[in-house]
Amino acid sequence: MFKKTIPILICLTTLTGCISLFPDPGPAPDYVHLNPDFSKHGSKSSAVQIIVEEPSADSMHNSTNIIVANPPQQQKYKVAAGKEWFEKMPTFVQRDLVKAISNKGVIGVETSSKGIKADYVLLCNINKFLVSMANPEKPVVIIDADFSLVQAQGRKIVAKHSFVSSQESEEGFDNILKSFDYLYSDMLDDVSDWVINWK
Repeated sequence: MFKKTIPILICLTTLTGCISLFPDPGPAPDYVHLNPDFSKHGSKSSAVQIIVEEPSADSMHNSTNIIVANPPQQQKYKVAAGKEWFEKMPTFVQRDLVKAISNKGVIGVETSSKGIKADYVLLCNINKFLVSMANPEKPVVIIDADFSLVQAQGRKIVAKHSFVSSQESEEGFDNILKSFDYLYSDMLDDVSDWVINWK
């Protein structure tokens, strides 16, 4: 025998009629993109083949959250209301690293081993990718990430690199986003230079 499922409703005796126990979801967030500068190209090419793995991050960062560090406790994070990255942050960082490294002259760089025989794997751990509101009138965008280049065979670490920097912003979300663009572009440029010149 099959049981018929009936939506649970609360029926009021007033003119308001029946209302669902499950309220309608709120408005969808605005999904935002970063627009890094990929105009810088390398002066040499490299036949080294590299796989860029998706960066690791804690659960707060491994999401579409735009993270806000609020005073007075900078370790207590919140998320920007009504705004989200258009996809998980580590996912778009991985894709942009591939493009930046390719622009600098590495001929074979991918997100997986499909189609290439990799010499090295680029690992990344993102510690901070957020905006600090310690001074609400002067928000500060912060990016803190650690990188390791490992041999594809044996996974031996051959080089390490860190990017830790900040960029002051004017008030307003659009200005904060511009500061993210500037600092993120700086990170991609810095890391791609390191990858091609580490030896």
